[in-house]
Amino acid sequence: MHDYMIMKGQIDPIESENPIEEYKTIEWEKVDKIVQATIRMHLSELVYFTVESCPMAFQLWKTLSDTY
Repeated sequence: MHDYMIMKGQIDPIESENPIEEYKTIEWEKVDKIVQATIRMHLSELVYFTVESCPMAFQLWKTLSDTY
């Protein structure tokens, strides 16, 4: 999944909890939501429910990394 996120150009929100300088706040929020959706689309239903309440992609990714 990590490689897939790199390929899609969506790696920043899972590598940094805070917006990086290249993004405006609104752009960062939009990219973060896209990354969350991309990750969740590839999860089984059981795994999905363990991360559905994560508010940011960074936290979602950290929860998955810590769990698996």
